Amino acid sequence: MISEKENKREYILWGLATMFIFAPLGSCVIGIIFGVIYHDGFTAGGIMVILFPIIFLIGLYLIVQGIFKKKTA
Repeated sequence: MISEKENKREYILWGLATMFIFAPLGSCVIGIIFGVIYHDGFTAGGIMVILFPIIFLIGLYLIVQGIFKKKTA
């Protein structure tokens, strides 16, 4: 069984990984795929600009959840 401390640490680590690994790489890959499909560089850039903050905020939410998670009885 996972302890509360390990559970909080997992949330923080997944949040950091989401913010600094998945957000840039994911938005870039998805943006390039859309750019190739629609043959337009502005589409690729637009998708990257839209997706990066969304994924980054998801990672930030995970970190905040890991930091402020209360212990259960």
